[in-house]
Amino acid sequence: MEKSDGQDSPLVEQFIARKADILFCPTWKTATHKEEEQEEEEEEDAAEPYAIMPPMELFMEVSYEERRTMLYRDLEKGDILVGRINNIREYGFFLTLLCTAGGLRRDIEDLELLCVTYEKFPPLAAMMILSAVKDIDRYQEKITVSLQQAALSPGLEHIKLGVFPREELPIHYSRSLRAAADSRETYECILKSCHGYHNPSVVEYLLEKVGVSDTQPPSMMRGLQR
Repeated sequence: MEKSDGQDSPLVEQFIARKADILFCPTWKTATHKEEEQEEEEEEDAAEPYAIMPPMELFMEVSYEERRTMLYRDLEKGDILVGRINNIREYGFFLTLLCTAGGLRRDIEDLELLCVTYEKFPPLAAMMILSAVKDIDRYQEKITVSLQQAALSPGLEHIKLGVFPREELPIHYSRSLRAAADSRETYECILKSCHGYHNPSVVEYLLEKVGVSDTQPPSMMRGLQR
């Protein structure tokens, strides 16, 4: 167990000791496989069984610097980025990043981030490109992307990289644009306008998606385990 500031945490240790049989019970494997989650994403975007919302930071006062720092912290190799070509060179081209897709959902157009790919590709200016993170330098804040399927994280192989029409932008990004353009588009308004919000089976769907049983709730209280 990790210690903070070199100090022991006796209360935490005592809690873990008392609840060890619950914490480490094999039946507590509630998380679904990442592959299964990613395979469901295309169906979610099409049918929207639950409300697909813009990122929460859009509705909060999160500073530019903090959002930028958090993006570089959370972004990993194989993640998917959506960008617009803004500069074509002999060795490759540069993208202005708009948002993330395929798991990590962030809207980053206002951060004015650039990434580069050194692969040969016959793009045109202003084309929309779906690419995978090939390398990320968090200290220099440099991102290199690839259009090769092999660069995708496991579970994302079904997503086709390359040029795609603007009409196929991720739902969360499209709704973010709407919220940014109209101050009346509050979180509650967008939520209630989503088709998935009115799905009568949305609670059961989300419980199943995260692997939580409504008959055997994963609780630290032994009484609820029964």
